Amino acid sequence: MSRFSDEEIAAYLDGEGDPSLGERLEARAAEDAELRGRIEALTVDKQAIAEAFEGLLGASPHMPTEALTKAAPLSRTDVWRTPGALAGAAAACLAIGLGVGFQLASYRGDGATRNKMVQEAPLESWRDYAAAYHALYVTDTLTHVADDDAARVRELDRASRAVGLPLDGVRAPIDELQFRRAQLLGFEGRALVQVAFLSATGAPMALCVINSPNAGDSEVALETRRDMASASWSQPGLEFLLIGGRDAALTKRAAETLRRRLSAS
Repeated sequence: MSRFSDEEIAAYLDGEGDPSLGERLEARAAEDAELRGRIEALTVDKQAIAEAFEGLLGASPHMPTEALTKAAPLSRTDVWRTPGALAGAAAACLAIGLGVGFQLASYRGDGATRNKMVQEAPLESWRDYAAAYHALYVTDTLTHVADDDAARVRELDRASRAVGLPLDGVRAPIDELQFRRAQLLGFEGRALVQVAFLSATGAPMALCVINSPNAGDSEVALETRRDMASASWSQPGLEFLLIGGRDAALTKRAAETLRRRLSAS
């Protein structure tokens, strides 16, 4: 089993890793099929992204200068350098630049991956950005994550510390969802955690947790975001969003389970 992290592979692909990292990774990949698959999964098709955005940019409305000055620059520590994070940042930047948000939604159906552009309202709240990021996930985004329990425990521990909430409860079975990984992101200076799952049908789903000092207790509320089923709720100091797929009943059941487990932590 390969022991290279996603961050190390992404640094290698970006040409930012030290020479010894590249040499070790290439030597291991020559005899490790799993590692070769992870490298392939983490390779960003920059040309495809550029072609997808090219048509939109030509038809975009004028962007007021003052709007650009309000956009805070992203720190490299705000998101992990993975293709999903890079694609999410690209989608968010495009939405700001156009003045109207567009979703590049990728989902799997009948064994094939299809893309569509859906016109949306501008990205405003943290939930909007989390939804736009998750809309770029496909089944293969998570199937290539290595089955490394020790690594997942470390990821959850880091995420738990960031938001001040024990997240071990996500590891136990939640309806038909399979826990795949946890990531630490950020929004307007606040820690934002994303815990990713795969459903039994291969639909990527994510639990997002963000620090919110003014939040109080609220029940689970269902809605649709970017053509995906979602559920949101809160508890003192924290807000939650479960999103992904189109099975509203599954989303509701899983959200209720997560609310009970995490509020009892």
